[in-house]
Amino acid sequence: QYTFTIQSENATLFELFNILGEKVKEVNITNTQTKIQRDELANGLYFYILSNKHNKIDSGKIIFE
Repeated sequence: QYTFTIQSENATLFELFNILGEKVKEVNITNTQTKIQRDELANGLYFYILSNKHNKIDSGKIIFE
């Protein structure tokens, strides 16, 4: 299984979206470093948002190959 690590001091939520804008994963973040399982996500381009209860902290893209 593939994993990737999220490091953030302030984020409480990780959301992952496919290229159609559909949410494919949502993980509550409880530590400053959180490992997230790729599970059965297909290869391709995904977009993520890191947020807390009040603000978007970061966003970007992830490519799975």
